[in-house]
Amino acid sequence: MKYVRIKYRNNSAPLPNVVFSELDDGLWEKRKVALFTDGSSAIAGEGVLAGETFLGLAPFPPIDDLAREPELDVRIVEKRSFEEVWNEAMSGLKPR
Repeated sequence: MKYVRIKYRNNSAPLPNVVFSELDDGLWEKRKVALFTDGSSAIAGEGVLAGETFLGLAPFPPIDDLAREPELDVRIVEKRSFEEVWNEAMSGLKPR
């Protein structure tokens, strides 16, 4: 698994300003957390969908390609960091 954090430098509501994604070896999103400027969050994963986000419908683009986009701050994060964000978002949302 890979864990990615994407921060959007010049976003506007209602888009998230930070997205954390858990990716499998084929770069398919398995879980995602979207954080919004108003402090709210949304999550998606197997059996979990809460808020305004969803898993990608295609494999994630190559991370190096995304990192070249000037409006994005792309970082690989540790599993522990992703899990902290995921657990915090899960505790504040009720899956539907």
